[in-house]
Amino acid sequence: MSDNEIGTKDRESFLSGMKLTRRGVLSAGAAMTVAAALNRPNFAYAQDLKFCASLGWTVWESGRHIVNGYKDAIARLGGTLTIADANYDIKKQADQIAAFVASKPAAIFITPADSAAISPAVQAAVASGIPISVATATCRTRR
Repeated sequence: MSDNEIGTKDRESFLSGMKLTRRGVLSAGAAMTVAAALNRPNFAYAQDLKFCASLGWTVWESGRHIVNGYKDAIARLGGTLTIADANYDIKKQADQIAAFVASKPAAIFITPADSAAISPAVQAAVASGIPISVATATCRTRR
């Protein structure tokens, strides 16, 4: 067996033992966004980094997973997290994103109530240079 075949079998074995969860995926996404924030040129490190999350909803189980995933990531990486729930109100979420951009956090996490409707607010946030993480996908697992 070649080294490449061994590496492939090891990777397959490792991946088959992993179970993806919403919380795990969101924690990983938040951690990557935080890493991007900390890796920006001319980033001034502070004792207490500030992060913001504009969530389209938090009322359902999926919303609780999202909140917990973001909280876990920030707890592990350090800093504070401000969470705003738009409760499916598109204008409210766009206003939340604009307010977060004005506060200049280290990064902003967004779970859109309606991706298309808030895209101008997200585009403005991206243009600000603040790292943005937008979570909109569903992960399916085999049963």
